[in-house]
Amino acid sequence: MVKLIAHRGNYNGKNISLENHPDYIKLAIENGYDAECDVLVKDNKIFLGHDDSLHSIGIDFFNNFSNKLWIHCKNFESLIYFKKLKNLNYFWQKDDIHSLTSKGFIWSHSKCTKFDKNIACMIDKKVAKSLYKSEVIYGLCMDDFSFLNI
Repeated sequence: MVKLIAHRGNYNGKNISLENHPDYIKLAIENGYDAECDVLVKDNKIFLGHDDSLHSIGIDFFNNFSNKLWIHCKNFESLIYFKKLKNLNYFWQKDDIHSLTSKGFIWSHSKCTKFDKNIACMIDKKVAKSLYKSEVIYGLCMDDFSFLNI
């Protein structure tokens, strides 16, 4: 079965005011999704947020949901910080189409490569629907899964 990953906690449509909020990410997980979250580390403190340090968060958050989180390191300091932690799945992706996660998955942004450990992120919904049914990839990361009618 293809894993569904809520992009920044979004799974039923984009909600800019809630995305990357710890409670929103927990809600996605409680509803059966994995969650991608954007992380910045500044002065050894962890924050959730895409471009800004919006929500201060402790390492326990990541440890508690380690098997459900896809940690998108948004600055170099966060990449170095998470590299020290062996049990978490993190990655760096900025302008690259493909990136490798710490657990060996290929994170593909706006493109899909049909590969058993590939995560297709933010691709066309029609393509995503066909991939979901065919199970030729490991996961889909989207803001909205309502188009799958599951």
